[in-house]
Amino acid sequence: MQVLKKGHAAGRFRPYSKHRLKGLLGMHYYSYIWIRSDSPAMVRETAETFHDIVLRAVAPAPASAPKAGAASRAAGQKAAARR
Repeated sequence: MQVLKKGHAAGRFRPYSKHRLKGLLGMHYYSYIWIRSDSPAMVRETAETFHDIVLRAVAPAPASAPKAGAASRAAGQKAAARR
């Protein structure tokens, strides 16, 4: 958690999100259920996939990309304006 917060403060990561962290940790903690350690190809592919997922989850979003939740917030604001 501290690494994510410090990375955000340095401009290297997205803002800390407990939901993002729990998702990443859950992905890691429960992988033992389905990863076959006797399959080097599966271990390698899983490591590469997890690496990609984690980097995409914490890397800053491109400036042109909408912020997470922006669409649902905009829809909620439009609905509130109609009331």
